Amino acid sequence: MDKIEALKKLLNHLKNYALATIAIEVICTGLIGLGASKVTDFFSAWSLLMIFSSIILIVILSYKYYYLKDFPSTLIDSIKNDFQSQSLESDFSRISLIND
Repeated sequence: MDKIEALKKLLNHLKNYALATIAIEVICTGLIGLGASKVTDFFSAWSLLMIFSSIILIVILSYKYYYLKDFPSTLIDSIKNDFQSQSLESDFSRISLIND
């Protein structure tokens, strides 16, 4: 059950921050596009804005990757193990009732 609680915590975390990260990604992507069309010199304000937006976007995407890289396999393994342990416990209790 510990794994299911951890999964619930992860899902709540993703749900709470999903809208905010999507909004930040859209803003960063728009700023990168705007900066790319306006850049004339390497050290202009537009190029610095584009670099800053790129760094923020990379941080957000790496953060999302870190939390989602093992999500499906971990979820499936956790649920499978819990069902197997519950099945074994019920089988054991049936066998002990029959033997008594």
